[in-house]
Amino acid sequence: LFSAGGGVTVGSAAFALALGGPRFTVTTHPGGAAAGAPFAQQPVVAVTDPAGNAIATGAGVVRYVRVTAALATSFVPAAVLSDAHGACPCAVRLRDGVAAFTSLALSHPGGGFVIEFTTEAVRFAAGPTRSAPFAVTGPAVYATVDGAPARVEYLAPFALAVTLRDANRRLVAAERVTLAAVLLDANRHPRGG
Repeated sequence: LFSAGGGVTVGSAAFALALGGPRFTVTTHPGGAAAGAPFAQQPVVAVTDPAGNAIATGAGVVRYVRVTAALATSFVPAAVLSDAHGACPCAVRLRDGVAAFTSLALSHPGGGFVIEFTTEAVRFAAGPTRSAPFAVTGPAVYATVDGAPARVEYLAPFALAVTLRDANRRLVAAERVTLAAVLLDANRHPRGG
């Protein structure tokens, strides 16, 4: 309704205001991750309108939809995303418009990990959403021999240079490292002794 001076009121025709369909928004990104342990900060995904406002779900429209988490990006090929039930994809149900994961963990250290959240519900046409990239801490996982001698004499000392790198291939600084060595025969089998 519009009103002007002099008591004249004019009404417009009815119109609809469309904001678009509901979508997923990651409200809490994973963080505080150590290899093999549940993330200290577990991801939370909420159902929002396109402007990021929470959608009330009291009517049950999106109350019990399953939300699935899967590893979308990893620079560590052996890394596995899991929860208390095993390897992902891992699912939780929306409760009042929020999907809160409680036990997600990654098996290996590294950086640039991204988790993708999806649902099979047709209402969420906006598609999946992804977490921000995050890192997982852990021990050095790569050792390369940089200076092995071409020949070693029996019972004679020799020098060996080894470089340690983390899962992101960054050098690991260490004052003292204990290495175990196994002598191999010509067929690369451990020698008896």
